[in-house]
Amino acid sequence: MQVLSGNYYFEIYFFTGSHVPFVSVGTIGLTFQGIPSLDTLLPHEQYLTNETAMPLTCFHNPPVFHQFLDLLMIDSHHHFWNYSSDQYPWIGEGMQKIAHSFLPQNLIDVAQPSGISGVISVQARQTLDETSWLLELAEDSDFIRGVVGWVPLKSKDLTSTLDQYAHHPKLVGVRHVVQDETDGFLLDSVFNRGIDALLETGLVYDLLMFPHQLKESIQFVDLHPEQVFVLDHLAKPRIHKDHYDSDWARDIKDLAKRQNVSVKFSGLTTEVKSQPWSVAMLKPYWDMAIEAFGPQRIMYGSDWPVCLLETEYNQWVDAVKEFAGELSQAEHNQFFRENCEKAYELKTTS
Repeated sequence: MQVLSGNYYFEIYFFTGSHVPFVSVGTIGLTFQGIPSLDTLLPHEQYLTNETAMPLTCFHNPPVFHQFLDLLMIDSHHHFWNYSSDQYPWIGEGMQKIAHSFLPQNLIDVAQPSGISGVISVQARQTLDETSWLLELAEDSDFIRGVVGWVPLKSKDLTSTLDQYAHHPKLVGVRHVVQDETDGFLLDSVFNRGIDALLETGLVYDLLMFPHQLKESIQFVDLHPEQVFVLDHLAKPRIHKDHYDSDWARDIKDLAKRQNVSVKFSGLTTEVKSQPWSVAMLKPYWDMAIEAFGPQRIMYGSDWPVCLLETEYNQWVDAVKEFAGELSQAEHNQFFRENCEKAYELKTTS
């Protein structure tokens, strides 16, 4: 995100009935939502109440504005759906907690209080209708910074499909649910021609897979050295308090040698087996992710609402903030915002 130098002002508003601030930057026309606590940054307070908002402060201070930007966080991975059992058959037995609709306002209500200023919405159905629907939601919401949709990468009509979708300003990537495919899928020649076509559009490819598919993914990524890849959920390691997935760690380190691959620290609480998750159980997986990818190629994600099967949104954010406490301020900003913006080439909010 570009921050203009010079002398400009910004205003902070609390809308009636909400504790989530809205920041309006008057001279450069930027808006941001979801700023966390402002107490340590405000040089003074002005309480001016009207029917809709309370302006808290207005001042000229570019350095302080930079501090506000440092608090902004992007959730790089979540889903929306209008639930029906036939459209989402993967929401099965024992998943009743997420067997209903989750729409933008539901996410805003839980994410903004945790400091989330924007999100990447990821497909949950492998249909073009899903991609179109997510883009429609994104058009109506500045909170949705980008969409990772689905396109038929093996279709003979792929070129025309990409022509239809790729120029949408909020389509930033595509994903196929490789974890449901048989061994060898990633090396299929037709699928790889689809990835070649994707490169020409500048779209990212999100990798969703299980640990046993990591070796194959390395061969796959090596076929496309110029394509940008983002690995979802650390490839879903098998997490158990009495066992560390060393095979996963070996293969993650190998995949991470490819500089065109970034990773999302997301979706881990649902990979904990046979017992409730804890920060201590997840810490070795954070450590390995940072060791393998470095602070420059790892990004925060929630996997909401799937994460609700094991944790609440704020609990996951708090756990991740505890891990990220070991990072420098610059690395913290990279992890929570800049790496996502860079990987997906997000447009500046205006």
